[in-house]
Amino acid sequence: MLLVALTAFAAILVGAGIVASLPPMVSQPVPVRVSDRRHPGHLSHRG
Repeated sequence: MLLVALTAFAAILVGAGIVASLPPMVSQPVPVRVSDRRHPGHLSHRG
């Protein structure tokens, strides 16, 4: 039971991370990378 909960929790975290990181990179690869380098804590803090 606990193992299933941990696996589901990990899958949700990984899925959320992929969904959150894909759209901005696909739609605006250059601005996202530049803003991420200038303000590394801004984007990483959201995730």
